[in-house]
Amino acid sequence: MPSTNVESRYRRERSQLELALEMIAFEARTRTIKGCTGLSDDRIRKLYTTYFKHERGPLTVRRQRGKSPRRVDVFFRSPSKQMEATTLALLMLHYGVFALSVGGRLSLAVPRQSVPFGRRLCRVYALFKTLQPSATLSFEQAWSLCLALTRGDEVALARCLTCDGQFVHDLLAAERSVCPCCRLRTSQSESAKAPQLASQAEARTTRPR
Repeated sequence: MPSTNVESRYRRERSQLELALEMIAFEARTRTIKGCTGLSDDRIRKLYTTYFKHERGPLTVRRQRGKSPRRVDVFFRSPSKQMEATTLALLMLHYGVFALSVGGRLSLAVPRQSVPFGRRLCRVYALFKTLQPSATLSFEQAWSLCLALTRGDEVALARCLTCDGQFVHDLLAAERSVCPCCRLRTSQSESAKAPQLASQAEARTTRPR
């Protein structure tokens, strides 16, 4: 029995350390890492100093200080940002970060302050960066998006009125529920028609009377 307890403790501590290292590599804040792993602030700082502090070049990992971002307007500053947020949200739903209730409300599939939750979110963010290498939303912003979607008071997954696809929608916005892809297509179509309309207008004004 004692050896079983030791093995169980070893596995638990190893999973905590592995998750902490992965989250540090994604530049998660100490408080975020602590919440998922249960490790102390001092332990997390030592892990950063030992494994990341002296790395340079593409492998440089910065320590993020202060509180985690909570503002949701970053997800709607442009169609590209909204598409990034949508990709993250749908990956979270697919890979078990969220559970979907009968009424369509999102909730966390596992407790937020746990290693399984941290692992799932890291998996989602790693896949997100693989699918969109040039994406600019950070791990901490992905964390913020996750919490905002479960609160459901500012952002939610909605159905596009044009294509019926799901997307991250700003609940406080006045415009119709149209996804960023359809908005971009409409904008590009209008931009393509603009020169033709301008030339037609010019032709009408210069036509002999």
